[in-house]
Amino acid sequence: MNTVLKTAIIAGLLVSTAACKKDKKEEVLPNLKGTVMTSLPRYLLQGEKIAFTPKGVTHPENKPMGWYITVSKDKKEVYRDTLKKLNEEKIKEFSYVFPADSVGNYQIQCAAYADGYNTNYSSRHLTVVGPLMRAKPIIINGETVYQLRRNEHASITESGIDFNNGKYFDIENRRYFYHEATEGLYWMQDNLMEPGKGKAYTNEEAMSSIFGRYYSWEEAKTVCPEGWRLPTASEWDALVSRTEELLKSGTEAGQTVPGAWVADARFHGVTMWEYWPANDQGMGDLTNAMKMCMLPVGYANLPADKFDGMFEYAMFWSSDEIDASKARAYGIYNYWKEAKTFSMDKKSHGLSVRCVKEK
Repeated sequence: MNTVLKTAIIAGLLVSTAACKKDKKEEVLPNLKGTVMTSLPRYLLQGEKIAFTPKGVTHPENKPMGWYITVSKDKKEVYRDTLKKLNEEKIKEFSYVFPADSVGNYQIQCAAYADGYNTNYSSRHLTVVGPLMRAKPIIINGETVYQLRRNEHASITESGIDFNNGKYFDIENRRYFYHEATEGLYWMQDNLMEPGKGKAYTNEEAMSSIFGRYYSWEEAKTVCPEGWRLPTASEWDALVSRTEELLKSGTEAGQTVPGAWVADARFHGVTMWEYWPANDQGMGDLTNAMKMCMLPVGYANLPADKFDGMFEYAMFWSSDEIDASKARAYGIYNYWKEAKTFSMDKKSHGLSVRCVKEK
């Protein structure tokens, strides 16, 4: 058989096979009714439990239906549970406690299935966060956790706070560090978290111990712990002046005031201050020379429940009012070379709070 004839026969067979496959109809499975519904927060503190019973899906023929759930991190499954087998009548509650080293992003996937039907999936994302420090000891998976000594289990790392040698005091479930930033005056090194007042980031309570809370001006005047108070505008000005003196002394020559107030903090490994150290614009190198450890957690529009400026601004109240509706605030931005003062609405703006105390 010559080569041309052989090629023609093979081509004919391929066309015939393809035609047979095309004629054969693919089986299309029907769908279960509804959508899987779960109840999950966006953020959760490590050591806390999530618990819910999924719902929302039914069988079109009222036949047996099963449920299962998986928990994954970085596309790797870390937990799986069958909530209901086909031969079981009731669906059990899903319950899971994230362990002490669980900080990071997770995917929770819940599925309903039945014989002869497509599986109905629903996926939600959850971020497990861990605070820098705690005051009261808590138990996580049988382990007593007091103060996190290793930042790898905290959401914010490289914060600039000296956990080993710094001064601190405890309030309820939070440990606050402070230092003498201006002469004769102690300044807190992280944002105040006062439960019951202000708002947590995206209204998720787990974020209070990570970013602090956002307060109106009236709230800010009342939230500092006993012996501490909101700094005045002149005290903020003194902080700016002392920082400028340090920069001119040569110790931190060529740097900026904002750069001296912040460290190269990371949120789950991601740089929080987005800056351009090789560019003429921006705060330059992040030295944290003044040990203020400021974080760019932005500000809140309280009436609208909106949070803006995350990873860009750090904004703080002073105790000085400008008029009946405005008060003085101070802030830094990742592209500014200096700290700036603002006139902010007392009621609608929610800002961070740093408290001060006489030495």
